[in-house]
Amino acid sequence: MNGSLDLALLSTSLYGTTMPFSIRFFTLLEERLYFVSSCLQADKTQIGLEEIIDMALILPNRNYFLCKTVDDAFIQFGSTPWAVA
Repeated sequence: MNGSLDLALLSTSLYGTTMPFSIRFFTLLEERLYFVSSCLQADKTQIGLEEIIDMALILPNRNYFLCKTVDDAFIQFGSTPWAVA
């Protein structure tokens, strides 16, 4: 915030939808997320969160940014992920 930072690599999920006003962000990389399950149609190429909202999930450690990304997505549906591992 005092202008002394030259470069940082961050996940935008750390900030949710509100980015700090004094920091400029540029997208460096976008990654696809894959959902692996035997409960969905094999020919589907995309699924919506509403299709998996009640499924038991194996999620990464709470300290990993992807966990916050999943939590934030579920919050938009008024839910929380059912993490079994």
